[in-house]
Amino acid sequence: MNDMRMKVNVKLPEDEKGFIGRKCPQCGKYFKVKIGTGLNDSECNCPYCGFAGDHQKFVTDEQLEYAKSVAMRKFEKQSVNG
Repeated sequence: MNDMRMKVNVKLPEDEKGFIGRKCPQCGKYFKVKIGTGLNDSECNCPYCGFAGDHQKFVTDEQLEYAKSVAMRKFEKQSVNG
């Protein structure tokens, strides 16, 4: 079986002030951040419980579903045109 992988970068939608939502994987609380304004762009810190980790761990369920749908559309488009 041929293992074909495709990398798709998905920009998450921002609110009217440039913030995106985050959900702490430890305490489950929701908060917003403005990407690119912190000291370390690869790490996120929960303002409620202090948990720190890679930004990808703080993705909300809705953001994950959005990213999956964007990736599937790109994959389907490439499959048809490929």
